[in-house]
Amino acid sequence: MDIYELTLKQIREIQAMGEGHAPIGEAPFKVGDKILHRSVTFIHVGRIRQMGTFPLPWILLEEGGWVAETAQFSQTLATGDLSEFEKAPKPFLIFLGASVDIWPWTADLPTETK
Repeated sequence: MDIYELTLKQIREIQAMGEGHAPIGEAPFKVGDKILHRSVTFIHVGRIRQMGTFPLPWILLEEGGWVAETAQFSQTLATGDLSEFEKAPKPFLIFLGASVDIWPWTADLPTETK
């Protein structure tokens, strides 16, 4: 399919496929919130610096990093206890296509690799 040859009707049909899905601007999280993000392979924590939808939904996190291992998950959410954590040296981008869930992070963000 050549996207430059789509008719207006075809474009409207494609747009309708996304109806019922909340745009990222209506997400339950906003810029400045601290989150824990689980994807199918990784866990990250950080503060949302920016969010967008092009070319895929994404979140830019700062003051965070990769969680190599949590404590018992409910304990991690309640207390912020992480068994292993690697601090990111700069803000980093996560794409939401492989997200499992996103949780509010109420503890202080970790500041050092452990």
